[in-house]
Amino acid sequence: MSSLCKTVKIISLIMLAMGVVGIVYGVYQWMTAPVIEGFEQGQVYVRASAVLVVVCSILFLVGGVSGALGANNPGKLKPYTVLCAILAIANGAAAALFLVAGAFMPVFFVFAILALVGAVFAVRARKDASNRLL
Repeated sequence: MSSLCKTVKIISLIMLAMGVVGIVYGVYQWMTAPVIEGFEQGQVYVRASAVLVVVCSILFLVGGVSGALGANNPGKLKPYTVLCAILAIANGAAAALFLVAGAFMPVFFVFAILALVGAVFAVRARKDASNRLL
């Protein structure tokens, strides 16, 4: 296994862990929405962000599994790359939406950066694997 594949596997395992933590955080945020004060509209924004966190975390779990399995065979990293690109765009858009609404949700920034790094390393691992075959 090349060093790029090992990096993809480590990023995928981090994505798995962040997916689990994100789901727990989203459920906690949903349950405590009436108590949290920090948004202009209160409960509505908190619950909307909780749903976004849970959905993105579930996608992170799927991406983490596909990346961890695909790192063993770099030719199968294409679905992981596509999912990471989609996750980076979706989380970046969610972060921008909450910034416009006047709320700062750092979890979306972290998710977007991690997904972008995962996509970059997956592309590099696939390219390295194809160069080794030539």
